[in-house]
Amino acid sequence: MKRLITALMLAMTLCTVALAQTKNIENDSVATTQDTTYVAQYSDSETVQTTDYDDNNYNPFIDSNWGEDVLIPVIAIVFGCSIPVLILFFAFFFRYKNRQAKYRMVEEALKAGQPLPEGVFKEVNYTDTKSKGIKNTFTGIGLFIFLWAITGNFGVGSIGLLVMFIGIGQWVIDLQKTKDARSSSSIFTDKNDNTELK
Repeated sequence: MKRLITALMLAMTLCTVALAQTKNIENDSVATTQDTTYVAQYSDSETVQTTDYDDNNYNPFIDSNWGEDVLIPVIAIVFGCSIPVLILFFAFFFRYKNRQAKYRMVEEALKAGQPLPEGVFKEVNYTDTKSKGIKNTFTGIGLFIFLWAITGNFGVGSIGLLVMFIGIGQWVIDLQKTKDARSSSSIFTDKNDNTELK
């Protein structure tokens, strides 16, 4: 995760440096007031030559009206891109805080001489394949209907079918596991019953 964030920051830095070049605008000597053309040259110099421009060639970066035309979209883009980063930050922050609280509890238990229960440091991932399969099946059906209704293209909606069939597969796997568990437990009870009868 750190590598991904570092790579994104590096890409953003390189793109910002590429856009930091200033634009020099030179007048065309043949141009009239109605037909204005200019040649843009990019350089690293700090001097900028400005020229008058026609209202038909509106450029929001040259115009002084930054409030409506440029500032609002830039703020919207920055906040839109920062929301996922903030969500990830808070998720990892609270996970870190919970882990630290668990370590403090274990430390206090050790100081008091209490025995530690097994699996304190193991994170339990209880996966119920049946409920996961049912959830994926109906998520896939909903995604299929939604994408097909929005785009009107069956091919795009079939992405939901992929998720649905993954859920059906998980559901079948759970049914097979429970069937095998029942059959193996019945074999052991039959063997025990037979030995007791003899």
